[in-house]
Amino acid sequence: MWGFSGGLREDRAVLLAANGFAALAIAYCEYKDLPERYGLFQLSYFESAIDWLTSQPKVKSGGVGLVGLSNGGTLALALAAQLGHKVKAVVSVSGYPMFIGCSLATETMTIPGYPANQNSSGDSCYLHFMSIFKSEELYTSGSPWAIPVEQISCPVLLVYGLDDLLIPNVEWMCEVIFRRKQQNRKKTFCEKLGLYGAGHLITPCYNPPCSRKYVKLLDEMWFVGGDNKTLFAKCCEQYWKRSLEFLFKYI
Repeated sequence: MWGFSGGLREDRAVLLAANGFAALAIAYCEYKDLPERYGLFQLSYFESAIDWLTSQPKVKSGGVGLVGLSNGGTLALALAAQLGHKVKAVVSVSGYPMFIGCSLATETMTIPGYPANQNSSGDSCYLHFMSIFKSEELYTSGSPWAIPVEQISCPVLLVYGLDDLLIPNVEWMCEVIFRRKQQNRKKTFCEKLGLYGAGHLITPCYNPPCSRKYVKLLDEMWFVGGDNKTLFAKCCEQYWKRSLEFLFKYI
């Protein structure tokens, strides 16, 4: 699952398939008949995709692995918290423990997202999002916006860049996720992989490193870190190797 820019990105799924995984890229915004902007997402939409994939004759039963970048990583954590019996592992790349500008509805409840349109300062959306990411009180346990990551019962790999300009405190966020997940009575594996020199858009090592991103939904260019391309490329190589090892072990 891709991040806030929406659309369908299949490159990561293709590379996973090349390594022997049955992979499905899921779009959830700004693609064909999907909503043009973020809003209220339905858990059933993602659950039906999981059910379809696991029903294929050459796919192993017992659950899937979820891989997501940025808001896609946040979605992966939220889905694992709600669909524990169908999710065997999660790789969250630059994910954060709270929805921003969108929510996830289940049959019995809604995980609310922090309203992204409350921008009274007149700043760009980029600076507004950075201010939300820096508000640490929004992410702690007990916050109405916090995703219940303590309900996740499967192994989780948290990947983040130490040169992330969009989320400067991403290391602290992943520590929050790590500590809260350890509250689950099953005490399943959770690993943090911080990458020195990596920005926000950590991709498989076969893609060129990207330190800025045009966000079509907001018509803005976002600077997301990782300006040292050589160092960033090495980080992507390290992430991809560890990600494959993790998925091979737990799926």
